[in-house]
Amino acid sequence: IAVVVDDYVDDNARRGNPSPENTAGFISRLLYLWATQLFILTRQKNKQGQELEQDDLFDVAEIDRTSVLTKKFEDRWNRFLTRLESNPTATKHAASELKWSLWYVIRRR
Repeated sequence: IAVVVDDYVDDNARRGNPSPENTAGFISRLLYLWATQLFILTRQKNKQGQELEQDDLFDVAEIDRTSVLTKKFEDRWNRFLTRLESNPTATKHAASELKWSLWYVIRRR
């Protein structure tokens, strides 16, 4: 089920308006400069009494796609389970490992 949902979400996240975040440099991502175009459009539409529409938004950045994040998390979690099988006393560290696995997945490049 998760794979079907991931594929559906990822396919619908691609509308032909690629996110500038995909090619943004470190400073641009740090200061959200890559989103300036969206901020300007939002201000213009707000002045005209309009709201942003779905087509105004960027596609989901490649690194934020569910298929990418799911794969990264599963890889980390499977490594932990392998270590757990060889050392059953490591269960007390499971919560910490889960936290770091999630951090690894959501952190930027």
